[in-house]
Amino acid sequence: MSTVVWLTFPFIFKAVSHVGSFEVLANRVVWSAAFMLGMLALGGIRADLLSILRNRRQLLVLTLTGALIAGNWLVYVIGVQSGRVLDVSLGFFISPLFAVLLAVIVLHEPMRPLQVAAIVIAALSTLNLIVQLGAVPLISLSLAATFSIYGILRKTQDIPVAAGLLVETFMMLPVALAYLGWLQVRGELGLFAHGPWTTLVLVLGGIVTAIPLLTFNIAARCLPYSVVGLTLYLIPSVLFIMGVALFGEPL
Repeated sequence: MSTVVWLTFPFIFKAVSHVGSFEVLANRVVWSAAFMLGMLALGGIRADLLSILRNRRQLLVLTLTGALIAGNWLVYVIGVQSGRVLDVSLGFFISPLFAVLLAVIVLHEPMRPLQVAAIVIAALSTLNLIVQLGAVPLISLSLAATFSIYGILRKTQDIPVAAGLLVETFMMLPVALAYLGWLQVRGELGLFAHGPWTTLVLVLGGIVTAIPLLTFNIAARCLPYSVVGLTLYLIPSVLFIMGVALFGEPL
């Protein structure tokens, strides 16, 4: 499910390319927080939330993971809005490699021979793509590093998934609201300035941001992290096709 929802992101953020990247990020935070607050209101995670709020270590970890995922969201939006979907795709090719590497080094997860062979082939293919670029792919590396480290931190900590995501989004919320307020004072807020379609897409972007993170964190807790990493290869493959076929980006 995470993969299916993530593949809608290029269309969503292309549709609001007339809105600044930082404002798009702020809206992702605000509406993700609103969605998670709705889950809290429906009940079922209140006890988990109280447990986290009493645990300084978990709060510290969630502050760090919140910063990592916010950075990941921002880089993704910048990549899509600047017409660099292929760089975003490359980032998701690199991300599983980082994830498997962290799984082996940090979690000491065993690798089957076929898995090792698949990783070696993927690594060589990715290295070839980077060499052909002729430059350091900063967007790609930033996406891969932030998401892989985010995933391993959430995997290694016994933090309830939904309540943890609620805390992460609320850690970022004051900064996001302050930035949107600053834009409003300057008369530059795009949320309501470009018609109802832009408003709807920005709100939807926040909601669909939260859903795949929930399902990803559930999968990361239930499955070996190396397996989770390998399943992520569907995303860059489809993104690569979208970048060339739908958005007309040069190879």
